[in-house]
Formats: sequence, structure tokens, C-alpha cells
Amino acid sequence: MRRPAVVPVLALVVLGCGLDFSAPLSDTAARLTVHLELVDSLGMGAARMSGSLWPGFTASGNVRFLLDSSLTLLGRSIAPSTMDPPDTLRGIPYAAQWGLDPDVPPGEVELAAPDIPGIGEYPPVLRLTPPWRAGPADVTVFADSALTLGLLTGVPDRAVHESWQLNIIGAEGQYLGQMSSTGPTPATIEIPWILLAPLRSGGKIHLVIQQLNQSPSGSRYAATFLVTARHVWSVTVEP
Repeated sequence: MRRPAVVPVLALVVLGCGLDFSAPLSDTAARLTVHLELVDSLGMGAARMSGSLWPGFTASGNVRFLLDSSLTLLGRSIAPSTMDPPDTLRGIPYAAQWGLDPDVPPGEVELAAPDIPGIGEYPPVLRLTPPWRAGPADVTVFADSALTLGLLTGVPDRAVHESWQLNIIGAEGQYLGQMSSTGPTPATIEIPWILLAPLRSGGKIHLVIQQLNQSPSGSRYAATFLVTARHVWSVTVEP
């Protein structure tokens, strides 16, 4: 299996920062950035999102005004976490979290941006299908045998970038080994015994998958959507 260097965590850039407001700006593009983290952790599940929307300037140099700033994510309407005056030069922030059933795959995750009057483009809609655990979170492996983890995978070509990293964690929380790769996450990941041998007294496997989707280059209303899925398995080694 190919093992390139560890892929750095993708960073979301909240646009609107670093702009030079000394010169008049007019009729600028809008940009939305959203990060959704889905956690499947031994019987507990959670979804956490954060993001920011910069609506841009109108032709007259004013910040564009939105009638409704709520976006839609995973079927939920999410309002801004704070509401600044409409002429603010800061982006509109979003933050929310809620529980989820870790044994129920989320399937296709859709992000629908709010409408911005006067931008000249429909609100972008981005979709990703994060790979999800298939089977129980408690797994058993026999000594001198490989362990195969199954995943429910989605439509790979929707992500413009995807990477995954798997960490072997001992019973005392110590780091014991790693596998990682860029590109679509496979439906099965086989972990060789040489990495599992230190888990004779038990341990955990942590898998982090990142997918990125974004609007086409040059969009007047651009969106960037990052989904991070975190999975944990508890491992028992049988002699």
C-alpha cells in the first residue's frame, strides 16, 4: 500500500480578512466557507460546524444585505451565530453542534448557501458523501492476522480533494503506528499484523477522513465545503 507523507489538515480561510479598505471597493464577489466535523466514537456521535460568509460589496460600495442569512446543512437551517449590523466589514459567522447516531451513516451531505440579492448567481449547493463505518465499532483480530476495516463510501468525484489518516493507539493512549494516503478512501482498509502486534492488551484505531468540495473557479458566489469524518474502533487481540 502506498504510504506518502502525512497530509496536512486542510485549513479554511475566512475571506474578508486582509482586504485593503483604503481604496473604494465595489461589486465584489461573495464567498462562503464551511467546515463540518462528523464524529463516530464508540457509541457516541456528534456533528459540529463552523463557517463564515462574506457577502461582498454592491456597485455602490455597500456591503450586500441578506434578507435571510441562514444556510442549510444536513437538512438543518442554521442561522448566524451572531448578527452584526448590515454594514459590517466582518464576515457573517456560523457555529452549531448536535448529536447524531454513529451507527446510521449520514449519506450524502448537502450544503446550501443563503441567497444574496444582487450577486448575479444562484446560491451554491455543494455535496459530499463522507465514508462511514460499516459494521460494529468493537472489533477482534487474531494474533498474526491482518485486520480489515469496512467503510461505506460515496461518490468520489464530488470531492476535489480527499485524504485519510489512520492511527494505532495503545491501551494507555500511546501512539503506536500510522497509515495514510491521499485520494478517495477505499471501501476496505487492511491493517497488517506488524502494526497491530503492540495492541495485545487492547487499544483503539482512529481514522480521520477529509473531503473538500468547492465552487468552480471564477464564481461570483463561491463556496468552499470541508467535511471531516472521525471514526474510532476498539480493538481486542485474541491469541
